[in-house]
Amino acid sequence: LKLNHEINLRFIPHIRGMSSAKPPKSLKDIWDAKTSLFDAVEDSDIVLFWRSSAIFQAVLMNKKVLFLSFVAPKNINFLWEENLSSKSVVNNEDELFEIIENYSKDDLIDNECFKKVIWPNGDPWKNASDFLDSIYKKN
Repeated sequence: LKLNHEINLRFIPHIRGMSSAKPPKSLKDIWDAKTSLFDAVEDSDIVLFWRSSAIFQAVLMNKKVLFLSFVAPKNINFLWEENLSSKSVVNNEDELFEIIENYSKDDLIDNECFKKVIWPNGDPWKNASDFLDSIYKKN
């Protein structure tokens, strides 16, 4: 992907343990330890992940999320995995290239399986607002 000049690929190292590490040679040109996860996701069209909480930020911002199953650890059962749309699972590099090649900003984004894990009890903004209202009313 990094060889395709039409793609602005960034590797955001995990804040715990990776952000101060030196990047592997193959990732040196795309390693971005200075951009926050929020900004990186906000500025992206597609978020690729294999084991990261970045998916939560991407879902909240309604970004296209692709799970790189061929990179993910095989011994972990993710809560959302059984409901994941097959359109969001990438099984190999060829599939990844094909998905990105055919991607359009007008594509429908289906993050429902993630939403059920992130906010199982309805809209998170309304829930947070109701919670803050309840505190305010007590005082």
